[in-house]
Amino acid sequence: MEFQGFFHVGIIVSSLEKAVSFYSDILGLEVSVGPTDVFDGEEISLGLGVPGTRLRVAYLKSAENFIQLMEFEEPKSPVDAPLPLHAFATTHFSFYVKDIEETKLELESKGIEFFSPINIVPDSLVAVLKVRKWVIFRDPDGVLIEIVEKA
Repeated sequence: MEFQGFFHVGIIVSSLEKAVSFYSDILGLEVSVGPTDVFDGEEISLGLGVPGTRLRVAYLKSAENFIQLMEFEEPKSPVDAPLPLHAFATTHFSFYVKDIEETKLELESKGIEFFSPINIVPDSLVAVLKVRKWVIFRDPDGVLIEIVEKA
């Protein structure tokens, strides 16, 4: 068995239009698909393991990977707020950026609030991870997004 890389990261959103606008207008990703019409029926419900599924999707491209945004019309979300960063099964994803200081300033000018100033990766990890700086923010639904600058 050989995993060959990531195809996409899937994110459940409260509003597909709001999320597409954020990821395309604020972060600059390219809309590749959608927003689609509603997908429903037995096949999608079985495939996702969620009975009664009715959802719409959009795919946005960043370099060679996609972000899949999914808005469930049915069933409704059992939670109405994002989980805290330290909660079990909470996840985040990370983008490479050329200049983290410049990117952070541009995103702040668009209303993005970061958790902290830019963080420095410890020297002991730089050789392995090949990144030097990182910082985290949330999307409109509370999804954690990290930006990193290569070492």
